[in-house]
Amino acid sequence: MSREEFIAYLHRQIKRLGEQKRYAEAIGVSPAYLNDVLNGKAPGKKILDGAGFERVVSYRRKDEHGTDRSI
Repeated sequence: MSREEFIAYLHRQIKRLGEQKRYAEAIGVSPAYLNDVLNGKAPGKKILDGAGFERVVSYRRKDEHGTDRSI
């Protein structure tokens, strides 16, 4: 899932509960932090854990021309 897809997921959950404050409380973060993430701040461990996600980092090898290619 991309960062944009994660943000879209958060928006769906907020809509389901009716407001940002209620969703923030449900996942154990402050409404201000949730709002920061919705507005571009990188999601940290606390919001990821609360929403039931984890950060996954991957790497891809480039070919000799600098073009990405899957390993």
